[in-house]
Amino acid sequence: MDIQSIKTKITPILEGQGVIKAAIFGSYATGEAKANSDIDLLVQLEDALNKKVDLLTYNSIHPYLKRIILNEQKVIYEKRS
Repeated sequence: MDIQSIKTKITPILEGQGVIKAAIFGSYATGEAKANSDIDLLVQLEDALNKKVDLLTYNSIHPYLKRIILNEQKVIYEKRS
């Protein structure tokens, strides 16, 4: 997958979600991505909450922290199937 393919797939997801800017970094940005490389994505959000936002992906959380986070989480949105 190249940067243009990633852009084509992710742009519809980001549009209208309060995202000011999104950028690829890491191996995809440098052209060194392998078949098993992850996609590193930097996202700048609007200041709608007037607070600093820490954004994590489920799979990036350390297993120890994941247990703590999942125990204290309050779901505010979940995609309906």
